Amino acid sequence: MTSSVVVLAVLGLSACESLLRQPAETAAPAAQGPGAAGDPHATRIADLLLEAGDAFDDDRLTTPVDDSAYLIYLQILSLDPENVAAERGIADIVERYLEWAISNAGEFNLRKATDYLRRAASVDPGHPNIAAVSAMVEERRRAHTVFHSLPRDALRSRNAAAVDTLRDIGNQISATGASAVIVARSDAEGRWIYQQLNASAEARVRAELRFGETPGVRLIYPSPD
Repeated sequence: MTSSVVVLAVLGLSACESLLRQPAETAAPAAQGPGAAGDPHATRIADLLLEAGDAFDDDRLTTPVDDSAYLIYLQILSLDPENVAAERGIADIVERYLEWAISNAGEFNLRKATDYLRRAASVDPGHPNIAAVSAMVEERRRAHTVFHSLPRDALRSRNAAAVDTLRDIGNQISATGASAVIVARSDAEGRWIYQQLNASAEARVRAELRFGETPGVRLIYPSPD
């Protein structure tokens, strides 16, 4: 969804997201050499790669343990220890868990974020992106935050009470140097909230826009030196 809101990620969230690549589509390796098309070993690996891809698409990453993408990729590697597609598939599992960790940390669902980090590390503890995402989650955990909920009806009508509340929050941002996470039900609602915050703030508000059913503004206060 395209938004004209100036959204600046805080606490390294965007930096962590940029580390993660999009999972590549898993495909069976092309048969090579005479007679490869009839090789039952190669056929078995090709079938397993398709099964693993289906499990990944269904988010059966490591559970259920007896029908997960991870288990199937391990089976492939037991047949072909240098299978590139299986190695890539395992890396994709880790990266999907890290994406979920980042998303939940951004919404301050830190228990879920930590669980997804744990699952990523259980698959590949040496994956290079785990440390960065773990640091971001820990920084969110240490942050002092306050959530200001906003009445749905007041936002819908954009009445004077909603304007006054948001401008008071904008004044708090100016006084404390806090950044903000705007939770809105739509892009238009989020842009309007952001405009009201900036109407009273002394400098442009640093904010993230997230979508949810409970609209409000979460202030994230700077950590003391």
